Amino acid sequence: MQEQITLSLGKDGWLATFSDPAIVAALGTDTVPCPYTRQAPAAMVLREIQKLNPSAVVSLGPTGGLQ
Repeated sequence: MQEQITLSLGKDGWLATFSDPAIVAALGTDTVPCPYTRQAPAAMVLREIQKLNPSAVVSLGPTGGLQ
């Protein structure tokens, strides 16, 4: 199954939630902060995370609407 990464806006910035159980095993969580502030446009964050994870399906979650 292809890995899914869902991007959303957290309190301090963008978050990435992974479907890969290896992430949970390694980090103890499925959600990690991205190096982007809340001011970063959703389209740019989506594009950059897709570049870093070309084999994954990257999408915006309900709180990651385009800005």
